[in-house]
Amino acid sequence: MWIDDQNPIVRHNVGLIGCISSLPTESNVDHFEFIPNPNFSAGFQSMFQSNLVHAYRVEYNLEIYRRAYFSNYPSRLEAIFLFETSEEAEKYKIHHPWHVGERKLMKGRSHGDYLFSRHDVGWIDFMLGIGSVDEGTVDAVTTEYWKGNSVKGKKFQQMGKPAMYVSNFEVLYRGRIDLDKSQLK
Repeated sequence: MWIDDQNPIVRHNVGLIGCISSLPTESNVDHFEFIPNPNFSAGFQSMFQSNLVHAYRVEYNLEIYRRAYFSNYPSRLEAIFLFETSEEAEKYKIHHPWHVGERKLMKGRSHGDYLFSRHDVGWIDFMLGIGSVDEGTVDAVTTEYWKGNSVKGKKFQQMGKPAMYVSNFEVLYRGRIDLDKSQLK
Protein backbone atom coordinates (compact mmCIF):
# COMPACT_ATOMS: atom_id res chain seq x y z
CA MET A 1 0.00 0.00 0.00
CA TRP A 2 1.04 3.59 -0.55
CA ILE A 3 1.54 5.26 2.85
CA ASP A 4 2.04 8.94 3.63
CA ASP A 5 4.76 8.37 6.21
CA GLN A 6 4.92 12.13 6.93
CA ASN A 7 1.31 12.20 8.13
CA PRO A 8 1.33 12.38 11.97
CA ILE A 9 -1.60 9.98 12.33
CA VAL A 10 0.04 7.42 10.02
CA ARG A 11 3.36 7.80 11.86
CA HIS A 12 1.58 7.26 15.19
CA ASN A 13 -0.40 4.23 14.01
CA VAL A 14 2.52 2.53 12.30
CA GLY A 15 5.28 3.68 14.67
CA LEU A 16 3.49 3.03 17.95
CA ILE A 17 0.79 0.52 17.18
CA GLY A 18 2.33 -1.13 14.11
CA CYS A 19 -0.80 -1.20 12.00
CA ILE A 20 -3.30 0.61 9.81
CA SER A 21 -6.94 -0.31 10.12
CA SER A 22 -10.28 0.63 8.68
CA LEU A 23 -13.22 1.27 10.91
CA PRO A 24 -15.41 -1.77 11.52
CA THR A 25 -18.69 -0.45 10.20
CA GLU A 26 -22.05 -1.75 9.17
CA SER A 27 -22.88 -1.89 5.47
CA ASN A 28 -26.06 0.16 5.88
CA VAL A 29 -24.33 3.21 7.36
CA ASP A 30 -23.83 6.24 5.12
CA HIS A 31 -20.26 7.45 4.75
CA PHE A 32 -21.02 10.37 2.48
CA GLU A 33 -19.31 13.63 3.37
CA PHE A 34 -21.88 15.50 1.31
CA ILE A 35 -25.26 14.48 -0.03
CA PRO A 36 -26.06 15.78 -3.54
CA ASN A 37 -28.44 18.73 -3.46
CA PRO A 38 -31.99 17.45 -4.07
CA ASN A 39 -33.01 20.97 -5.17
CA PHE A 40 -30.43 21.19 -7.98
CA SER A 41 -32.05 21.73 -11.34
CA ALA A 42 -30.45 20.64 -14.58
CA GLY A 43 -29.78 24.27 -15.40
CA PHE A 44 -26.46 26.10 -15.64
CA GLN A 45 -23.45 24.83 -13.74
CA SER A 46 -20.18 26.76 -13.81
CA MET A 47 -16.96 24.99 -14.85
CA PHE A 48 -15.64 25.57 -11.33
CA GLN A 49 -18.67 23.91 -9.78
CA SER A 50 -18.57 21.06 -12.27
CA ASN A 51 -14.87 20.35 -11.65
CA LEU A 52 -15.34 20.66 -7.91
CA VAL A 53 -18.00 17.96 -7.61
CA HIS A 54 -17.07 15.65 -10.49
CA ALA A 55 -14.77 13.24 -8.61
CA TYR A 56 -17.11 13.18 -5.63
CA ARG A 57 -20.06 12.36 -7.90
CA VAL A 58 -18.13 9.37 -9.27
CA GLU A 59 -17.49 8.08 -5.73
CA TYR A 60 -21.08 8.82 -4.72
CA ASN A 61 -22.44 6.83 -7.68
CA LEU A 62 -20.09 3.93 -6.94
CA GLU A 63 -21.19 3.84 -3.30
CA ILE A 64 -24.91 4.01 -4.10
CA TYR A 65 -24.49 1.15 -6.58
CA ARG A 66 -22.37 -0.92 -4.17
CA ARG A 67 -24.99 -0.60 -1.45
CA ALA A 68 -27.76 -1.66 -3.82
CA TYR A 69 -26.08 -4.60 -5.57
CA PHE A 70 -22.76 -5.48 -3.89
CA SER A 71 -23.39 -4.70 -0.21
CA ASN A 72 -21.13 -7.58 0.85
CA TYR A 73 -18.10 -5.66 -0.51
CA PRO A 74 -16.18 -3.01 1.45
CA SER A 75 -17.14 0.59 0.73
CA ARG A 76 -14.55 2.68 -1.10
CA LEU A 77 -15.36 5.39 1.45
CA GLU A 78 -14.14 3.26 4.37
CA ALA A 79 -11.63 0.87 2.80
CA ILE A 80 -7.87 0.68 2.90
CA PHE A 81 -6.61 0.62 -0.70
CA LEU A 82 -4.09 -2.15 -1.34
CA PHE A 83 -2.36 -3.76 -4.29
CA GLU A 84 -1.70 -7.48 -4.62
CA THR A 85 1.86 -6.99 -5.88
CA SER A 86 4.49 -4.28 -5.87
CA GLU A 87 4.26 -4.32 -9.69
CA GLU A 88 0.56 -3.35 -9.53
CA ALA A 89 1.38 -0.64 -6.98
CA GLU A 90 4.16 0.76 -9.19
CA LYS A 91 1.85 0.72 -12.21
CA TYR A 92 -0.65 2.74 -10.17
CA LYS A 93 2.08 5.26 -9.30
CA ILE A 94 3.01 5.67 -12.97
CA HIS A 95 -0.59 6.34 -14.03
CA HIS A 96 -1.71 8.27 -10.92
CA PRO A 97 1.33 10.33 -9.84
CA TRP A 98 -0.89 13.14 -8.48
CA HIS A 99 -2.48 10.67 -6.07
CA VAL A 100 0.63 8.82 -4.90
CA GLY A 101 2.77 11.96 -4.59
CA GLU A 102 5.54 11.42 -2.04
CA ARG A 103 3.90 8.42 -0.41
CA LYS A 104 6.02 5.39 0.39
CA LEU A 105 5.23 1.87 -0.76
CA MET A 106 4.97 -0.47 2.24
CA LYS A 107 4.19 -4.16 2.56
CA GLY A 108 1.74 -5.34 5.16
CA ARG A 109 0.11 -8.47 6.51
CA SER A 110 -3.57 -8.91 7.30
CA HIS A 111 -4.42 -9.49 10.94
CA GLY A 112 -7.66 -10.95 12.29
CA ASP A 113 -10.98 -10.82 10.49
CA TYR A 114 -11.11 -8.91 7.23
CA LEU A 115 -13.18 -8.37 4.13
CA PHE A 116 -11.85 -7.49 0.69
CA SER A 117 -12.81 -7.14 -2.95
CA ARG A 118 -10.68 -6.63 -6.08
CA HIS A 119 -11.46 -4.07 -8.82
CA ASP A 120 -9.91 -2.46 -11.91
CA VAL A 121 -9.12 1.23 -11.42
CA GLY A 122 -9.38 1.72 -15.21
CA TRP A 123 -13.18 1.95 -14.88
CA ILE A 124 -12.83 4.83 -12.43
CA ASP A 125 -10.27 6.53 -14.68
CA PHE A 126 -12.86 6.41 -17.47
CA MET A 127 -15.57 7.93 -15.25
CA LEU A 128 -13.19 10.65 -14.10
CA GLY A 129 -12.33 11.54 -17.70
CA ILE A 130 -13.40 14.72 -19.41
CA GLY A 131 -16.79 14.83 -21.07
CA SER A 132 -20.29 13.95 -20.07
CA VAL A 133 -21.32 10.34 -19.71
CA ASP A 134 -24.95 9.31 -19.93
CA GLU A 135 -26.68 7.47 -17.10
CA GLY A 136 -26.70 4.15 -18.97
CA THR A 137 -22.93 4.28 -19.43
CA VAL A 138 -22.42 5.17 -15.77
CA ASP A 139 -24.52 2.14 -14.76
CA ALA A 140 -22.67 -0.18 -17.15
CA VAL A 141 -19.21 1.01 -16.09
CA THR A 142 -20.12 0.91 -12.39
CA THR A 143 -21.36 -2.66 -12.80
CA GLU A 144 -18.13 -3.70 -14.52
CA TYR A 145 -16.08 -2.12 -11.72
CA TRP A 146 -17.98 -3.87 -8.90
CA LYS A 147 -18.00 -7.21 -10.75
CA GLY A 148 -14.20 -7.03 -10.78
CA ASN A 149 -13.94 -7.11 -14.57
CA SER A 150 -10.90 -5.74 -16.38
CA VAL A 151 -10.84 -2.79 -18.80
CA LYS A 152 -8.27 -4.69 -20.86
CA GLY A 153 -9.48 -4.99 -24.45
CA LYS A 154 -12.52 -2.72 -23.87
CA LYS A 155 -13.24 0.10 -26.32
CA PHE A 156 -14.04 3.50 -24.84
CA GLN A 157 -15.27 6.75 -26.32
CA GLN A 158 -14.35 10.03 -24.66
CA MET A 159 -15.88 13.15 -26.20
CA GLY A 160 -16.58 11.22 -29.40
CA LYS A 161 -13.03 9.94 -29.77
CA PRO A 162 -11.55 6.52 -28.99
CA ALA A 163 -9.86 6.34 -25.60
CA MET A 164 -7.84 3.66 -23.85
CA TYR A 165 -7.47 3.00 -20.13
CA VAL A 166 -4.83 0.93 -18.37
CA SER A 167 -5.96 -2.12 -16.42
CA ASN A 168 -4.72 -1.80 -12.83
CA PHE A 169 -6.32 -3.75 -10.00
CA GLU A 170 -6.79 -2.35 -6.51
CA VAL A 171 -7.95 -4.25 -3.46
CA LEU A 172 -10.54 -2.64 -1.20
CA TYR A 173 -9.80 -3.95 2.27
CA ARG A 174 -11.70 -3.62 5.52
CA GLY A 175 -9.81 -4.80 8.56
CA ARG A 176 -6.36 -4.45 10.06
CA ILE A 177 -3.02 -4.47 8.24
CA ASP A 178 0.12 -4.95 10.34
CA LEU A 179 3.18 -3.12 9.07
CA ASP A 180 6.86 -3.47 9.91
CA LYS A 181 7.74 -0.34 11.92
CA SER A 182 11.27 -0.41 10.51
CA GLN A 183 9.85 0.58 7.11
CA LEU A 184 9.31 4.10 8.54
CA LYS A 185 12.38 6.32 8.51
